[in-house]
Amino acid sequence: MLEFRISLQSGFGLYTMNISYNNLTGTIPNFALRLAGYPSIYLAANQFEGSIPLFLRRAVSLDLSNNKFSDVTSFVCANDTGEGLSRLDISNNYLSSQIPDCWENFKSLAYIDVSNNNFSGQVPTSMGSVLELRVLILRNNSLMGELPFSMKHCKNLVMLDAGENKLSGIIPSWIGSSLQQLQMLSLRKNHFFGSIPLSLCFLNGIRFLDLSVNQLWGPIPKCFINFTAMTTQERFLTDSHHHSYIVNHTIIRHMYNYDIIALLMWKGVEHIFENDKLLLKGIDLSSNQLSEDIPTELGNLVELVALNLSRNNLTGIIPSEIGRLVSLEFLDLSRNHLFGSIPSSLAKIDRLSMLDVSHNNLSGMIPIGTQLQSFNATSYEENQDLCGLPLEKLCFVKEPHQESVVKTQDENDDFLQTFFMSMGLGFFVGFWGIFGTILFNRSCRHAYFRFLNNITEKVMSRMNLNPVPFMILIETVLLFITMLLLAGGVGGEVKCAERERQALLDFKAAMVDDYGMLSSWKGRDCCHWNGVRCRNLTAHVISLDLHGDSIGNEYFYFERFLRGKIPSLRYLNLSFNGFEDYHVPEFFGNLTSLRYLDLSYCYFDGRIPSIDLSSNHLSGDIPSELENLVELVSLNLSRNNLTGKIPSGIGRLLSLESLDLSRNHLFGSIPSSLAQISFLSVLDLSHNNLSGQIPTGTQLQSFNASSYEENQNLCGLPLENMCPKEEPRQESLVKTQDENDGFIQAFFASMGLGFFVGFWGIFGTILFNSSWRHAYFRFLNNITEKVMSRWQWW
Repeated sequence: MLEFRISLQSGFGLYTMNISYNNLTGTIPNFALRLAGYPSIYLAANQFEGSIPLFLRRAVSLDLSNNKFSDVTSFVCANDTGEGLSRLDISNNYLSSQIPDCWENFKSLAYIDVSNNNFSGQVPTSMGSVLELRVLILRNNSLMGELPFSMKHCKNLVMLDAGENKLSGIIPSWIGSSLQQLQMLSLRKNHFFGSIPLSLCFLNGIRFLDLSVNQLWGPIPKCFINFTAMTTQERFLTDSHHHSYIVNHTIIRHMYNYDIIALLMWKGVEHIFENDKLLLKGIDLSSNQLSEDIPTELGNLVELVALNLSRNNLTGIIPSEIGRLVSLEFLDLSRNHLFGSIPSSLAKIDRLSMLDVSHNNLSGMIPIGTQLQSFNATSYEENQDLCGLPLEKLCFVKEPHQESVVKTQDENDDFLQTFFMSMGLGFFVGFWGIFGTILFNRSCRHAYFRFLNNITEKVMSRMNLNPVPFMILIETVLLFITMLLLAGGVGGEVKCAERERQALLDFKAAMVDDYGMLSSWKGRDCCHWNGVRCRNLTAHVISLDLHGDSIGNEYFYFERFLRGKIPSLRYLNLSFNGFEDYHVPEFFGNLTSLRYLDLSYCYFDGRIPSIDLSSNHLSGDIPSELENLVELVSLNLSRNNLTGKIPSGIGRLLSLESLDLSRNHLFGSIPSSLAQISFLSVLDLSHNNLSGQIPTGTQLQSFNASSYEENQNLCGLPLENMCPKEEPRQESLVKTQDENDGFIQAFFASMGLGFFVGFWGIFGTILFNSSWRHAYFRFLNNITEKVMSRWQWW
């Protein structure tokens, strides 16, 4: 090791100083007098320690990476301006605590790398004032919280790497809407959650997108087709791994290179790839909770070199369009729920050097192709019905190609559609050709019933059976068919109700649809619009899915144009919309048919008046997050299949006036914190499996015993079942129970006897007495003819 010493007597000026990779130790001496103008200083890969000297702020490019510096606050927050500094690299040091929040003086700073330190706390808000910033690397620290909103002003950002931290919240929509120059975005290995914002589709120039190892859910956006940098080939490609940016300064003009390092997950292990084109053309969404199908639109990203969708909950088949990705070298779809066969088009990708489709539900034969047979068998393992080389399980019957399967499926669909249309038309003509004539022609009707009577009597007499049950069966079948026809007919497609279609179009016309989410809302049949579902029989709209930045702060249009015009709405999803500074709209309470409402991540303000999720089939535990809704007034989760314990912190809901958790499968004791809710006036915990003593508190003992009944091991006032330390009243309890049991048994026995006598007293007489039967049917015919003649239906 060498200690760094430098003479200050010489008068010549330094424009560039590079003493990197020398293993120098100690602190940096003050050689400010030897600096000329705005020099470039490279001190990387030594063992300098302590604080970073202030005079280095005069540099235009400063590389202090891979040293032992422990303090950067005094350097960043000095009073003198750092207007000359354009590049700062302090990565791989011993820096800790928070990143200093005083970056506003660095007007020319275009490159900041603070990666591989031990910074904690939040990303400084003042970084959003560095308007010339092109590259920001925060990777591998312990940064927490959300990315600051102020960073939306850094519109020149080309590279943003905030991976391997502890950042949380939803991925900000302003990344896509404001940072449209981004070419590389990495948020990997953080705690981001929610769906992938559709605004990312504005990043037309994105070359590498890494959102892996987070907690993202929902579908993969189809609008990734807008990543035009992945759909077209650059006209000029170099062999360099470096990418340049130019910094214009009032005194000197600089061009600097920077590296883009891509870390990709392969079989759960991180790998750095050296192919520079790979670094620039990749998508990694692995290790999340993404669901639904793989979008076929990904097949248009023909310049894509790496695609990793592994370790998610994706379903459906592998799209045959994946074979159009002729530049693909890395494909990982493992550990999902994909089914169907491997598309034969995959064998056409000559450059494919890494493939993993293991741990899915794939079936059929692995397509024959040099590439696909060259991979290890582990690339296909844990697909029970998959066969063919390189697996040991060989196929006995050649499986059809995916294209022929799709073609056959289309032909089958066309045949079935034609078949059912023809059957429906034939049924309509045949049924109404006969039934209509009988209905409107009295002579034909009488002749028809005489004919039926004659046929029935002949058949039944030959079979020695009573014709009455047979006639009742025929009439029942005809009645059932008539009800089916009246309920919706046979065959045919429903069109949405015109009034509801027009209401949706009015809503669309009033919206500013920046992301084109409502672009499919056109044409006559709204039941096939994106996000809209209708009931098959009535054609009424029952579901609206408008999640994900589609409405913004214009939700009042929803109330204005849709309130009262979609009466059958049962499902409404408005999640991930920005409703800042608005209260939860009260008109949601007027949607009387609503069964599902999702307002998550909408940033509403104000109180939550009530939550009613009763009489559903909800399961699992009551989420402890409900304890944070401290302004909640009413909570009803009754008549579900909830299990687990009542959250111990439920007593934090001090505004609660009504709580109903009855008729679930909750167990454990009633939390004592419940006694702290002084406003509670309605409580029902009955019909669960609660146990232990009811907590002592004025409120809890004031409720009726019915609020706690049918919890076998629950004891204490107001129940008669006293806890062991109290005086029991077992006799009265047993007596009351016996009385209740006797009453119930007598009630059902009497009801059954009454039904038997009443039913067979009438039906049995008609069935076995021909004179009564004929009189009964004559009476029905007379009544029917009188009513029909009065209304002139015959």
